[in-house]
Amino acid sequence: VPVSATAVSTTRETLRSCATACCNLAAEALEKTPVLDMLIDLSASSYAPTTLTCAIAFAKLASSAPHRTQLTRCAELYPALTLMMRCGVEDIQIYSAVALCNLAVEPPAARPVGTRYVWKEGTVPDFIVNALLRINSDSTKEICARALFNLLTHDDLRAAHIKDGVLYALVKLARLESGEIRGLCVTALYNLSCDPALADTLMELNVAQVVTKLCEMEFSSQEIHRRLAACLTHLAADTKPPAAAKKAATSDPAASGASGPAASTAVRLVEGGALVALLVLCEHADPPTRQACAAALCFLSVHRVNCEAIAALGLVNVLTNKLLLPALDDTVSVEESETTETTPQEQRHQHEFALNALCNISCLPALHDRVMEAGVVAQIVRLLAAGDEQPEGETVLLACVQTLDNLTFHARHRRALLTHGLVPALLERPRVLRSSPRVGNVCAELVATLCEDPQHWSELIASGAVRMLREIAGADPRAESSSTATPTALRACIYALSQLARCEKAGAAVLADGVLDVVALALKPETPSPDATSLEAQQETAERCAVILRALSTQGEAVCLLLMQDSRLVPLLRAVTAACCPGRRQAQASKHVILALYNLTACVSDSDDDASGMDALVRGGVVPLLIRLSVDGGSDMAPACAVALAHIKHRYKQRQAAEGEAASSDQATLTPEDAELKNLMEDGVVAALLAMLELDQTGIQRVDRLASAMPLTLPVLRVANEKDWTFLAGSATLRFEAPLPVCWDFRSSAIDDARFVPAEPRSFLAVLAPAAPTTGSSVQDKLYGSYQVLQVRADKCRLQLDNPLFVRQAAVGLDSPSGGNTNYLADAIALAIAEELGDVDDDRRRELRASNSLRQRTTVASASSRSVASPGDDEDEVETRAPSPLKKSAASTARSLLARSTSSRGSAVFGVSGGGGDSNSSLPHHSAKAAASASSSLPHRSSRSSVHDGNSGGSGVRKGSHLRLHPSGDSSSGVTLPKL
Repeated sequence: VPVSATAVSTTRETLRSCATACCNLAAEALEKTPVLDMLIDLSASSYAPTTLTCAIAFAKLASSAPHRTQLTRCAELYPALTLMMRCGVEDIQIYSAVALCNLAVEPPAARPVGTRYVWKEGTVPDFIVNALLRINSDSTKEICARALFNLLTHDDLRAAHIKDGVLYALVKLARLESGEIRGLCVTALYNLSCDPALADTLMELNVAQVVTKLCEMEFSSQEIHRRLAACLTHLAADTKPPAAAKKAATSDPAASGASGPAASTAVRLVEGGALVALLVLCEHADPPTRQACAAALCFLSVHRVNCEAIAALGLVNVLTNKLLLPALDDTVSVEESETTETTPQEQRHQHEFALNALCNISCLPALHDRVMEAGVVAQIVRLLAAGDEQPEGETVLLACVQTLDNLTFHARHRRALLTHGLVPALLERPRVLRSSPRVGNVCAELVATLCEDPQHWSELIASGAVRMLREIAGADPRAESSSTATPTALRACIYALSQLARCEKAGAAVLADGVLDVVALALKPETPSPDATSLEAQQETAERCAVILRALSTQGEAVCLLLMQDSRLVPLLRAVTAACCPGRRQAQASKHVILALYNLTACVSDSDDDASGMDALVRGGVVPLLIRLSVDGGSDMAPACAVALAHIKHRYKQRQAAEGEAASSDQATLTPEDAELKNLMEDGVVAALLAMLELDQTGIQRVDRLASAMPLTLPVLRVANEKDWTFLAGSATLRFEAPLPVCWDFRSSAIDDARFVPAEPRSFLAVLAPAAPTTGSSVQDKLYGSYQVLQVRADKCRLQLDNPLFVRQAAVGLDSPSGGNTNYLADAIALAIAEELGDVDDDRRRELRASNSLRQRTTVASASSRSVASPGDDEDEVETRAPSPLKKSAASTARSLLARSTSSRGSAVFGVSGGGGDSNSSLPHHSAKAAASASSSLPHRSSRSSVHDGNSGGSGVRKGSHLRLHPSGDSSSGVTLPKL
């Protein structure tokens, strides 16, 4: 039924008033009345004020915890709210978003059992579409972001919501220039990164690219930077391989460093652009942020392919010049320094991660040049010199020395370590050198590598390398606490000392720094029954110790006197020979010992120190040792033993001559030690007589040249090639402890309660007055607005015929069997009209009657002639019809005839006969033609307009509707059609 505009407006205002009433009463009537259902129905209205009022009501109810519990039980509320958000009215979108945001807070316990969604299933995707595409207001999108964050707060439903695209939508909204939305997105990413089970989910989202874009945005807060850095660190520290790569990782260990679906999380992060984000984050002088960045780089550098990418992006310079420097840069202002104060422990953790990252990078020899160009050595040495003696500093020291040890792979980089004072810096940490076997091993191998180049010997000795080796070996008797060094450390120390002992004019310094302490410790007997490997290492160490002693014996008389005065010398030489098994090792060790004793006994000095040193040698058992070596050392070394014994005998005789001639005859004056010494000398000389008989001047000179020459250089510990060199990787046990807690707190709508009051109607509804439709308006083809249906009386269009002459004349035409009834009717109409106008006289009336009678007789005669005609005569054949037995009323017949239009037979209205009529029995022919022409000149008018014209005329005669017949020689008046 059509409704007027006024009625529609009234209905809208009525529904708006109903919505306002429901909004005001919703809180009190929610439990006992279906007000919620009414609001849901009213919210579907197309009238914006009504929908806005419903949105206000929903937002007001959802802001109350007791009411929120009841709202969650209505599953149809969520689709209604999402449908309301599709409109273009900002206020409706805001209040709908507020309601959904508050409804997302409701915990799962308040929902029916078995429900797997916070909202109704299918509502979340619709809400995401609205938030991303249908809302243009930034403030409304902020509320939508809070709603999305609240959906992720439920632990048991978080995975389902992420699958629905909640996290994706939150990331997309973070592109806006809204600090709140970015904070929500970053918080969600950080919280999810703390769960290792969701690492694959974040990687599918390409979190590295997301973090990179968030880092590049302006107006980011310090909290956002910290969370982003921690997020990357958590993902990089994920050691669990992806599900698709577990089998490949076990079969192919190198697959972890390859890219593709089988790559680890760390490799996929680098491929996604995580290094760019770290590069941006490191620019901020915030200690927690830089600490997280250092940890992320440390975890990422575990993979070889990542190390190459780190070096290519210049992050080695960042590690060196930003993460290894103090926590505060010079560019940080005083105000920022107060807020970014860091503790020594935090700074130590940052240095630890950065150093381990550099250590991993240094495992690639191809990257050493870039590492050296970044100034890593200077920064590491600075850290070593400034380090403390706390136990926590061991990890930092270990990472430092491991990095430097890897850099010594190339000989061209070794000089830089000495230039920046590596050895003095290590000497500042004696306790760590003694107590940490791992640090000691690396430091010993590092110094041993540096000692391979003879050009570095003097500088190493001057800087205290021997003292450092003694600290590493734990051979310092003055140390408060010492531990036995590992065989690896001792082996490296002995090799380094065997090199340093060759340095000319540095023997005294080497002895003073405690070289014999290290040798004595290395020659201590180990297990009674060592295995083959240990026995081989023990013989190698003994041979190197013999080289040390022989090299020192060639340094001159001063060094020889220092050696002779040490009571440990002869026992050490005896231990060297005892440690070697018969064979090549024993022959080489015996050779070095014999030549060392040869040099020592050949030392000529008139000082008392020389005499005391010789006495110490003799008392230590050098004579029996030489006698045994003359046999075990081989025939080629027996003359050297005899000459050494001769030197001892000669020195002994010279001392006796100096004491006086009576000393040799007066036995009472000889002390027991002198008597024993004399007996030993006599026995030694007698045993060596046979070898001395074979010596000549040439043999003695040959022995002198052999003894004065430096021993041959021993093979290096590590060959500088990638196959034999062992690169030390960083610690794999480091763990990053994020200072930020995981917080899934609900976010409120932050809408003022005063805005929950709906607006008052503009005016109260007035009493509706009756409306009367306007009359007299014409009917139109199309109707607009309100209208009424008019009903016409049944007898309004009835035609009354009061003229008896017209009835009789028309009846004659109806009774005629021929087709000329039309002529009768035309004559009747013309006569009736003429009588009505008063224009017909008696002669005219008689003429018409005679004409009608003649026409009737002619019609009957023609019918009779047609009935007897031949059937085969086609030309004269005329169809004969009998009159209908049914007699119709004159009025109905007249109405049907009047409604008939002009046919091919002529105008039935004006009495023009058809082809079957006779000209003598009808109206004159020219009169019929005139009537036909007058009929054809009538304008075509609708019956509706004719009625209108008839009603408007007062005299009942139409203008322009008079049809006049003008027969030749006749002066009859015109004919006017009757009013229908």
